[in-house]
Amino acid sequence: MKQKKLIVIVVVAFIAVAAWVITDKTVSTISNKEKSFAVQDTANITKVFMADKFGNSTTLNRSPKNGWLVDNEFPVTQQMMNTLLETIYRIRVKNPVSNRGRNTILKRLASNSVKVEIYQNKYRIDFLGIKLFLHEKLTKTYYVGGATQDNLGTHMLLEGADNPFVVDIPGFRGYVASRYTTLGFKWRVHDIFSSRMSQIKSVEIDFIEEPEMSYTINKVGDKFSLEPKNQPKAPIIDSLKMLNYLSSFSDINFEAFLNEMEKETLDSIKSSKPFHIVTLITTDGDTTELKTYHKYSKYGELSLDGETLLFDSDRFYGDLNGEDFVLLQFFTFDKILRPLTYFALESQE
Repeated sequence: MKQKKLIVIVVVAFIAVAAWVITDKTVSTISNKEKSFAVQDTANITKVFMADKFGNSTTLNRSPKNGWLVDNEFPVTQQMMNTLLETIYRIRVKNPVSNRGRNTILKRLASNSVKVEIYQNKYRIDFLGIKLFLHEKLTKTYYVGGATQDNLGTHMLLEGADNPFVVDIPGFRGYVASRYTTLGFKWRVHDIFSSRMSQIKSVEIDFIEEPEMSYTINKVGDKFSLEPKNQPKAPIIDSLKMLNYLSSFSDINFEAFLNEMEKETLDSIKSSKPFHIVTLITTDGDTTELKTYHKYSKYGELSLDGETLLFDSDRFYGDLNGEDFVLLQFFTFDKILRPLTYFALESQE
């Protein structure tokens, strides 16, 4: 009886050891290097380069003076940058891709993914507290694919690795692929005018549909003067209104980029007559020009008086410096689209 118990114990032990060896070998075929997507020290990240399979690419650079820049030129929206850095720091492997789906996911990553390169400041010599020869180094490269079927994970592959993984962020329900956009304009801040009054040299407003309301404001010494463009004589100016108006140019933003609008639609809008042209020149010589265009209202939209609206009463379009097409809100822009009569001392507008 004792001998039978001993045999059973030996067999059970043998099975357990065999199972451990098999499992260990299976797990060991996927090295830890293939799973190390996260970057622990995001404070040392100097650059993030992203490129997709459709020819789009963008570079986010950390500038010592100007913060994060898109393609070393335009300021980055800080909230988006913070989200990306948090993603780079917190992403973790949720599980490996199954053997059955491995080849399919690899093909998808090869044909439709975003390549991400992360650069950091590193020392060539970093030993026993001695740090010498700081330089920028490519420290991480991986490919970001699409979402899993349940939209709770993202397929990713480290460069040089053989196995793709499902990656997520602990505590976050969703997928992270959308955070790695290669369209540079989506990273940019939405500022149009951000000049303090002391930085303004001139402001020119053309009311295309009401040319008699157009004017130019010029800085003369420490003061500003207003000159009508299509009137023989300037009204007596309310100085307080003038100061409040010029102060408004410190924080004028647009709602969204529309650069991806269908080309035929975009060309049609731009070929129509604008209804404002706003030109601001700073004391440094920088010029910002904004052309505004009507946006047709939705079918059947009514005004407060019950009349059918031809144009949207809340939003309109803008062509910024001939480079970006954007969506604007009257709520924001009404304060700088003031007609000439607004500045008259006797005006009650």
